[in-house]
Amino acid sequence: RAAVSVGNGLAILDLGRLALTRLTLAKRAEAPVWANDGRRLYFGYEEGKSYQIFAKAADDSGAPELVIPSDLQQDPYDISRDGSSLLVQRLAAGGLNELAVVDLREPKREARVLFGSLHLADSSAAFSPDDRWVVYSSEESGRSEIYVRPASGEERKWQVSVDGGTFPVWSPSGDEIFFLRGARMMAAPVAERGDQIVIGEPRVQFENHRIRAFDVSRDGRRFLVAEDPDPEAQSRLDLVLHWTADVARRVAEARTP
Repeated sequence: RAAVSVGNGLAILDLGRLALTRLTLAKRAEAPVWANDGRRLYFGYEEGKSYQIFAKAADDSGAPELVIPSDLQQDPYDISRDGSSLLVQRLAAGGLNELAVVDLREPKREARVLFGSLHLADSSAAFSPDDRWVVYSSEESGRSEIYVRPASGEERKWQVSVDGGTFPVWSPSGDEIFFLRGARMMAAPVAERGDQIVIGEPRVQFENHRIRAFDVSRDGRRFLVAEDPDPEAQSRLDLVLHWTADVARRVAEARTP
């Protein structure tokens, strides 16, 4: 199964039957994250003027439940392998974006902030498979690039991408970081050396696909992608000036014998 955003709501996609089941939600929802047992979802849910992190059973039973109360707008990004920690992005004062870790065993405790930045990109972030590291995207260089930091919050980082990158996803085996660069899916080799990360040169995994979002199957053999079916389509905005006068003219013409 896959949890997907559809419009302003969420749905569960059965990959075997290709059946899409929408969750019953009264308000807007976004950014679904599976609990490790597959029985429920964490997601950002409209609460007042912002989004808060709620949970709901994946079989659509029961009502959404507020999990992590906060005065800040926040969305979930990933869950640790033991299911105890949730990686979240929060919008703090002054437009500062924060990556933080919430202990799901004590969700009312203050989140542990890893770092905050005005340049933190609102796309995705993820734990490494061993939960020691966090991969994310930031525009601090003037364009979006992919970086890795320790999940402990230490002030160290390594740049993964070279010529830009968005939407990073760590491979289940832990030895690659996938990300998007335009119409290319990129893969960067990654290895741990004690308390250091060694990043290899990114290579093209495949290209000529306009992908908006993606994930990797747990066996690491397949990609699930949300792809633009018509990437060459041009958007157009028509602006009509003095339209009331035009309507009056047309009405007058229609009444003229």
